Amino acid sequence: MDLRFHKRAYNGKRSGASFPCRLVGIKNHETGVYWLYVTNIPPTKLDALDVGRIYSARWLVELFFRELKTSYRLDQMPSSKRHIVEALIYAALLTMVASRVLLEHFRSLMAVDLRQRIPEERWAGLFATKASDILAILVRPRRDADVLERYLVPFIVAEAIDPNVARSRLLGRVEDGHVA
Repeated sequence: MDLRFHKRAYNGKRSGASFPCRLVGIKNHETGVYWLYVTNIPPTKLDALDVGRIYSARWLVELFFRELKTSYRLDQMPSSKRHIVEALIYAALLTMVASRVLLEHFRSLMAVDLRQRIPEERWAGLFATKASDILAILVRPRRDADVLERYLVPFIVAEAIDPNVARSRLLGRVEDGHVA
């Protein structure tokens, strides 16, 4: 099929163009919902199910970068010098890795029914907020760190758990293939 569209006007003239593409529909047999995708990849290269999988993987990448931007300030680069920007990107990535390792540790300490009630984005925001306190536990003398840890761990556990038990998480839907 061809998608037809209008281009912006240049020199007072507006022209149209078309974009060759195909419409792919996939039915989710659990929900009965159809997912529709528009792609320019021919069926000889990707069948319909693969198109759906590719779009789901794309969402995982989008969520990854959204977390890096919102929680780890990837979009706030205070320099235009390449080596500084690269260092800040590495710092954001390492912070995200440390955050996820700590998330998995906290999940391992929880009851099975609570583990999936800590959404990654909620955790990322909490981790970013409390990162200086977490670092203080690691670098302060043991006596001081113990006091801070006794306060911080229960706070993090209480705040990390999403109180909306029935809420459908975007990342969970993407991983299950329920999101386009």
